[in-house]
Amino acid sequence: MRRSILRRYVRFSAIALILAIAASVGISLMYSTNAVIDRKQTEAVVTAREAQMLLLATDTDGSGSALPMEVSSQVDDLPSPGSAEGEGDSGSSASGETAVASTGGSATSKPADLDDEALALLKRKLRNLCIAVDGEVLAIYDVNPDATTASTVQSATVNEKVDAELPGEWAHGGNVEGVPEQMLAAARDGFSDDPDFISTSSLGSSIGWYFPIQLQGSDKIYVLGVFFDADHERTEIVGYALAFAIPLAIIIGLVILFGLLAIKRDVADPLKKLSARMRSFIQDGVHARDEKPVSKTSEIAGIEASFNQMSHDIELFVEHIRKMTDEQSRAAAELNVARRIQLGLVPPVRELSGEGFDSFAFERTARAVGGDFYDLALLGDGRVLCMIADVSGKGVSAALFMAMVLTLLHEKLVDCDDPAVALNEVNDLVAANNPENMFVTLVAAIFDPATRELTFANAGHTPPLIVGGAYVDVDPGFALGVFEDAGIVCQRVTLEPGQGILFYTDGATEAVSADDSFFGEQRLAEAVRDQVGAQGAVRAAVDAVDVFAKGREQFDDLTLLALFATGDESETWEATVEPSLDAFDEISDHVREICGESPKTKMVLLACDEIFTNVVSYSGASGVGISIRREGGSLTVAVSDDGAAFDPLARERHELVFDELDQGGMGLMLVRKVTEDIAYERVDEKNVLTMRFAL
Repeated sequence: MRRSILRRYVRFSAIALILAIAASVGISLMYSTNAVIDRKQTEAVVTAREAQMLLLATDTDGSGSALPMEVSSQVDDLPSPGSAEGEGDSGSSASGETAVASTGGSATSKPADLDDEALALLKRKLRNLCIAVDGEVLAIYDVNPDATTASTVQSATVNEKVDAELPGEWAHGGNVEGVPEQMLAAARDGFSDDPDFISTSSLGSSIGWYFPIQLQGSDKIYVLGVFFDADHERTEIVGYALAFAIPLAIIIGLVILFGLLAIKRDVADPLKKLSARMRSFIQDGVHARDEKPVSKTSEIAGIEASFNQMSHDIELFVEHIRKMTDEQSRAAAELNVARRIQLGLVPPVRELSGEGFDSFAFERTARAVGGDFYDLALLGDGRVLCMIADVSGKGVSAALFMAMVLTLLHEKLVDCDDPAVALNEVNDLVAANNPENMFVTLVAAIFDPATRELTFANAGHTPPLIVGGAYVDVDPGFALGVFEDAGIVCQRVTLEPGQGILFYTDGATEAVSADDSFFGEQRLAEAVRDQVGAQGAVRAAVDAVDVFAKGREQFDDLTLLALFATGDESETWEATVEPSLDAFDEISDHVREICGESPKTKMVLLACDEIFTNVVSYSGASGVGISIRREGGSLTVAVSDDGAAFDPLARERHELVFDELDQGGMGLMLVRKVTEDIAYERVDEKNVLTMRFAL
């Protein structure tokens, strides 16, 4: 199902909104985290400065005299902290002044030696600082970085109840288990910006920093740990992030919503209206141009204008196509009529045979109508009229010119003994009235079967070919219609019994193969060399041209005409063979030797094979007699056997049922179809089946 623009935009907008919220939350979390950590670090540093002023030690007798202490130089360089308010006695300023004012360098007491009162005072000071910075735990450690050990001097939380929940290692003198690397690094290398994330057994996750503290007049380094509740800080970070992300998401959502409404108004709705117009145009073929514009935006308005122009052009084009179709339909109908008329004048094939001759003509046009034509007719005195021609040009004009010339030539040649006289007379008529300057090349011949003499005249046409011999050396002459007084001459040639002559147009010799080579006169002569009949010669030539030009479109009309002189020519072969299927090979060889290779010969062999197979399979004969006799264009084959009497022609074809056809009746039907005549008789206790074929 196709999605609309709005659906696509809503889907895209939802994805964009989710990504924007996720990105804003991520960015705000990152910045909030950094801001909170930086703030806590600042608070830890301030706490460390406060601690240097609040760390008090008492002497061993408990008098409470101050023992000056100082924080390492890295902490001293930090900004001075503000005052811290808390419970107990503490004024951070006063304490600081006391610490700074006391500059004696001989004090050597350590925080680990403080009495209970001093430790309690130190805890209160640390608790005040812890409350002031909203910390979780503050602790002072005695660290030995070389031995990687540490013990707690004092620690404090926001109240005594929380203090009571701390493990023993947080009490005075408690040993720290698993001393953090940051603590050791602070004692060894000084303060580091990197926070230390630790986990206490009672308070959960914490985040803290370590600061080195050094007593005045001593090399001993103590470490102050300032820790904050990590869960509390995470909650604060998330709160900051949401406070930033939610307004941003609302703003983005509103922008997307307004964009959606704008797209619906300026894009989706106009396109929907334009689509409805297009569907209406597709269904009805008419575009309503009096409607209001669908949109004022330049892009949609441009599409609408293009559609209006396109629909107008399509309507004009369809109307033009309709007119052209009507004209082409009329032209096709007229061309079809012209083709039928031409086929009436010049059929695709024509076979004519009689006493002393055998002839066959073939034509295949390159278009619906062609410019080639032939004439093959038997004159009243027994002579045969042969003519083949090629008109200049193609199509209807050539066909009309052909019809005129064919009619004039046929009328002149029927009543004329000299073809040259007829051609010269027609040439003068055509040349005198030829506004299109068309012309025709042709050969006209008259064959007398009694003398086997062929009288012909050539008007600029290709020379005829003696089948099995050479091309006839003819006077080339001039094409009809070029100019008057062409001076075409008559020539004669005598055909021997069984000899034939082939007339053709250049559509045969100029046929083009896939590699752009021409068929040529040599290939034509080789194609018909072994043919002994007119139809076989023409079919062999056509097949050779088709094989040669396979894959190429026929560009010229193809016309051939062959005439053979039969006369007293005859050839006979008789033999008695064994009733074995292998013996048919000998019969097949003699049929080919007498008839040559042609489609007719293949049909003769097919019929003979059917009859011979039936005799061998069912007659029970001891021998089979074969007689083959060829006389002119006719071939007679007689098959005899001494088997049981059986007349295969006794039942007519339409009486055979399917089972009988399956048992041999189908073969007999084929024999009937390919033979000119077939007869059966019982002579001297033998079955004799005689078949006659036309070659």
